[in-house]
Amino acid sequence: MKSKFISKPFNLLLFAATMLFIVSLFVSDETANLHYNDAYYVLSLKMICLCGVVFLGFFWFLYRATNNFLYSRILTWLHVIITVAAIFLFLSALQSNTAHRPTRYIDIVGVDTIDHTYVTSIIIVICAFIIAQFIYMLNILFGLSSKSMLE
Repeated sequence: MKSKFISKPFNLLLFAATMLFIVSLFVSDETANLHYNDAYYVLSLKMICLCGVVFLGFFWFLYRATNNFLYSRILTWLHVIITVAAIFLFLSALQSNTAHRPTRYIDIVGVDTIDHTYVTSIIIVICAFIIAQFIYMLNILFGLSSKSMLE
């Protein structure tokens, strides 16, 4: 008999959302400073963690609603693992970037002082997250087309 965890991999999303919620309770009131063109955004790490909880919970709900239309369990596992890993890597990258910054941070950032490896890693994680969402859409589309062909 197969485990429910293996037959329904989307339950990992709910588990990850629960763990991320517990972690968000212990995150200090640190902020992540994001530069985009001329804008300077200051975001609370606790709020970013809670947004991750909402994303994971939303995807879990989508999987519960569309479970009968999914094409492949392998595509489901791929989407779930990439989504969870991308969210946790994004949050850990933000946390590690704010860990060594002084409390009083000077806003003058030149091209020579930007940490290009940090920016590149954030871009890679965001691209992986977006690709994972396309995998979910393909899983549903293939599932719907195969079910309609059977009828």
